[in-house]
Amino acid sequence: MARKAAEKSEKEIPKFSKEAIINSKTFKPLQDALNVILKDEEKYSINEVTKLLDDFMKGKVK
Repeated sequence: MARKAAEKSEKEIPKFSKEAIINSKTFKPLQDALNVILKDEEKYSINEVTKLLDDFMKGKVK
């Protein structure tokens, strides 16, 4: 029963295009980084974008 609820909630999580995320008020200050991180043809949830940004910001400069 819990497994079905988890599968259902994953499907209900909204996903957004790169353009929509970059143009959102939430991520506006980070749009340069998002242009590098996100792929044009994929859709992302807010949680996915936040994790990608965190990983990117923690990366080492060479």
